[in-house]
Amino acid sequence: MATEPLKITAHLVDGRINSSDGLLSLDSIIYYAWFKRWYPEKFLGTLKLDDLLIGLPLPKDNHGLYQASVGFYHQYTQTTEYWNSEPDWEHGHIYLDKNKGKINPSVGVQRAYHTAETIRVVSDPVFYCRGKLEKIPQYLSYVKTLGKKGSVGWGRVKSWTVEPAAEDWSFWSPKHGLMRPWPTQYQSELGHDLTGYFVDQTAIRPPGWQKRNQNLCYIPDFIE
Repeated sequence: MATEPLKITAHLVDGRINSSDGLLSLDSIIYYAWFKRWYPEKFLGTLKLDDLLIGLPLPKDNHGLYQASVGFYHQYTQTTEYWNSEPDWEHGHIYLDKNKGKINPSVGVQRAYHTAETIRVVSDPVFYCRGKLEKIPQYLSYVKTLGKKGSVGWGRVKSWTVEPAAEDWSFWSPKHGLMRPWPTQYQSELGHDLTGYFVDQTAIRPPGWQKRNQNLCYIPDFIE
């Protein structure tokens, strides 16, 4: 099954995404969907990943970078909202401190939270990649939210559009320039001048939380 240049649009319900840096990486989104499709037990914390062979419908370059961009969008405003979580009082007896006879809401699973979150109100994010047109919509059907804390209502996705594109804009485009985080040590290999791009430590492949998948990178100008 051949790969081809694609343009992908996430149609949001209300445009509110929870993201401190604003980066929405397509490879991470499809990585999440791949596990939702094939190994949903990962999200229950019962799956060991060491021996899994992950087959995303995206090709890689010779450095193991997926040919997939970040999401590009207009940002209309940015605000701070709060995520609150209270102890589960209904089942609190399960978590009683046997010595003190009470629940401690400052630690453990019964901890109470009042956390500031960065909320961006944005247009529908648009991504570009080289991928398998037959497969990618199947995976994206598992992605119902973008950004953090989707379970509480931020970043809800109404639908996805996946369509062929005239050119491969997964790494670089004449419209946006740099299309995905690019490691600084590979600067010359891209074939374009990256002077002036913001440089930061970020994920270069999923899962982004693993240190081995993070690098000092040039960051795309993804807010239009």
